[in-house]
Amino acid sequence: MAAPKIGSIIEFTTNRGLAYGVYTHKHSDYGYLLRMFKGFYETRPDDLNTILKNDVVFSTFFPLAAAVNRKIVLVAGVVEIPEPLSPFPMFRAGNYNAKAKTVDQWWLWDGEKEWMVPELTEEEWKYPIQGVSNDSYIIELLESGYVEAGSLF
Repeated sequence: MAAPKIGSIIEFTTNRGLAYGVYTHKHSDYGYLLRMFKGFYETRPDDLNTILKNDVVFSTFFPLAAAVNRKIVLVAGVVEIPEPLSPFPMFRAGNYNAKAKTVDQWWLWDGEKEWMVPELTEEEWKYPIQGVSNDSYIIELLESGYVEAGSLF
């Protein structure tokens, strides 16, 4: 099976129907970046560009090539990446204090460098959380209606 290409629409089967994301970037350390869209479908849309009209509810890195090879997800087709999703997104990450149930320190990451910030601004709260997700977790987030800190991408 051919490797996924930038612009590949990725199809996840969930208990609520088919859900979709688009592969927008590949990072040397984190791998494939997916932008997951709001909404579920009974069947795959004939025009995959209609999926791109939905809001992006979260972004995450995902072991896409392995998932495609194992038929965990399907490549539904390839589209042109919409302009708002073309730039690599800024991510946020934090040092979680389990005892206090808070984040003690926040970091921002632009895909190349990271830096510490004393606290997140309102805008920075909208950045996706830096990390790699598996298919089960992505499906759980989608089915629960999760929207990452109000972020559209």
